[in-house]
Amino acid sequence: MTVFVTRRSVAVVTLLLASALSACGSGRCGPPPLKPVVEEGLYGTYAGPGGARITLRYEGPKVGATFSAENWPVEEKVSSLDARAVRFDGDGYWEWDSARDGDAAEVRLEFRKLDAGVKSSTITALEIGDGGRHAVLSTPVGDPDVCRVFVLKWTGN
Repeated sequence: MTVFVTRRSVAVVTLLLASALSACGSGRCGPPPLKPVVEEGLYGTYAGPGGARITLRYEGPKVGATFSAENWPVEEKVSSLDARAVRFDGDGYWEWDSARDGDAAEVRLEFRKLDAGVKSSTITALEIGDGGRHAVLSTPVGDPDVCRVFVLKWTGN
């Protein structure tokens, strides 16, 4: 059997291998970042694992940006992907931070009326990702070497 190796085939294989390795080494886990982010494009309801739902609203200059969450996971762990995880309903205020150095912009949540233990263990920051027609909100959970992502998809206003 004769194998013909040309410069072109070596270049193609090298390019494919390099792009695959750079994607693995990029540290990116989850949807690609949404760019540009427009706050008005974030308003609406998002649904995710285990029946988790969050609604982001803007209620005018006196009240500001508020949210309500249903079936929100108590802990930011792999178990948050399971419908049997311990969950709660809550509300509060939200803001978003723009992306820095190629990272995704984030939605930050400030829950009202939560005990300190839950407040320190629950999901309070979500990356703003590109879900095609609408934004998706996500955060990696669990071991960073294993890509598991809590993803909330936009369901409407």
